[in-house]
Amino acid sequence: MGQPLRHSLTLAAALSLLAIPPVAVGAVITDPRTTNLDDDPLLEQVIPQEVCLPPGAAVVPPCAPDQFTQRQVVIADSCNGTSYTRVVSAQHEAVIKLVVSNFQDITPRPEIFFDLRSGAGGRAGEIRIVSWQEGPTVGCQEPRTLFRYPSKYTRGRVPRKARSLDTFDATLRNVSKSHAGKELRLRETYVDRNDALCCPSFERITLFGYNAGMDLYVKFRTTVKRIRKK
Repeated sequence: MGQPLRHSLTLAAALSLLAIPPVAVGAVITDPRTTNLDDDPLLEQVIPQEVCLPPGAAVVPPCAPDQFTQRQVVIADSCNGTSYTRVVSAQHEAVIKLVVSNFQDITPRPEIFFDLRSGAGGRAGEIRIVSWQEGPTVGCQEPRTLFRYPSKYTRGRVPRKARSLDTFDATLRNVSKSHAGKELRLRETYVDRNDALCCPSFERITLFGYNAGMDLYVKFRTTVKRIRKK
């Protein structure tokens, strides 16, 4: 590899470390979760897997000094005695949330809730809830996405007088008696035409509840308000 390219990749690696969002400092998740996601007695692993970049390079860590890393969430299981994995997320710089729990009392298996971020301030990323369900082959499981943000369905419209999306975050909590289990509370903030990115003027709160018939989290309440500036 030529020296200019090597130096460029080394610089990119350094910049990627600097770009890990402040919200992730002290909370970046690198350890797998070992749990039972299905009906058999064998345990599965939910892994915040390190991926080596650039594309075309070896993707299995340890990464070379001239590569930089990202993370993706992977589920590792076995099917009829053969181990296999399924990638259930996009690739981003850091995993800042990874929780496995039975969020819905009416579902027989736990769900996986995770949040990945990239870029300065963690303004790029994705949030998902995934379940591990019976696939077309008996005894073999496959992922099903119950919620994904951002998507056409989950991302709200930019409020009137606002300019663009600033940040987003999501939590799972029991906020509505009309839905079983925990609901997902999505908070999006928006800047107006005169705001710096540090100081948004609007927030949108959207609640999503689990719908057993659709086997998805469905939007049921949205509120938008102006944020009071100090």
